[in-house]
Amino acid sequence: MFAVVFKTLIFLGTCATVVYHYYKNTKFDPMAVPYPPAKISFDTNQKYLSSDLFAGYQLGNNIFELAALYGLSKRLGRIPMFFIENDYYPRMKNKVENVMPGLMAQFLVVNGSVPGKIRKTKFHQKCCTFDNPKRLEKIEDEYLHLTGGYYQSWKYFPDMRDTLRDFLDFPDFEMFKNLPQSDENTHVTCVHTRRSDFIYQGFYSSDPVFIRNALIYISGKTEIDRKKHRKIVVFGDDQEFMRGIFNDSLLKENNGFDTDYFLSENKPSDDLIYSKYNCDIVLISAPRSTFGFWMGYLSKGNTVYHMDMTHENEQFYKMGEFNATDFFPPHWKTLDFASADNRTVVEKFRVTNNV
Repeated sequence: MFAVVFKTLIFLGTCATVVYHYYKNTKFDPMAVPYPPAKISFDTNQKYLSSDLFAGYQLGNNIFELAALYGLSKRLGRIPMFFIENDYYPRMKNKVENVMPGLMAQFLVVNGSVPGKIRKTKFHQKCCTFDNPKRLEKIEDEYLHLTGGYYQSWKYFPDMRDTLRDFLDFPDFEMFKNLPQSDENTHVTCVHTRRSDFIYQGFYSSDPVFIRNALIYISGKTEIDRKKHRKIVVFGDDQEFMRGIFNDSLLKENNGFDTDYFLSENKPSDDLIYSKYNCDIVLISAPRSTFGFWMGYLSKGNTVYHMDMTHENEQFYKMGEFNATDFFPPHWKTLDFASADNRTVVEKFRVTNNV
């Protein structure tokens, strides 16, 4: 009897210790506190579509999720909904409205979390692979709420590039006065870089050697009009890194166009708008960057090159978390170093998995 009591006490003590350390080491996030359930009407003779969202993530992820839900809603004949579930959701809404007000305007915004009466449907359980929505077409629920997130595949909004570009905010051209304008005399190549959080997260971050050699490769392509003045604009989150790529980069405050290289110091939302009107070619040097994706997707020229995604971590793709044909549109070009010993940049055939 004593042994049983003793073992029970040890078990309870262990559980208490685990719980104590869990709460001690778990950082409380007040922005993630859920709002009360939204007050919505039922039996409306309408059909709606909503989803779990990673609202606390950055702009590129936010646009992916809303563009995908908009595309899905069109396919399924449903009204897209945006539940404001916690304090991250108004912030996501404001960020997207600042750059793509037309996209946010497509959603019915509801203040509150998803009511418990709404059944949740499992869909899109992996970050960068396409989950065919055909299986959702037979669901008759008035409110169809998906458990996915990220939705990082262009296949959720196929043939909608023109529409999504039209959703962008009207540009303030004063923001771009120190950057080159693409016109009949000037060709602009836009280089997107990503460092900061990619470095400590272990993702492949922008490499100046790759950027310089990729631009050498791109400059030899026949689609570039040799009669035009060539300008290169670098975008990113690390100004010091960006300055180091080219010694003769023109900083915003210098004024003038005597050099081929420029740095953007604008807000990310303004960079996307600049791309729509001026980026004839886009080079994405950090392939996992969703913001880089949108710079390319929304660009003027719709000609995009990107570092091979499998260069950073091939095991990630063998696990089925990523499918290149799902993430990158089919006409985008994949680049990589020729080999571990040869830093020449060459075009590669896409590596796909069987997902």
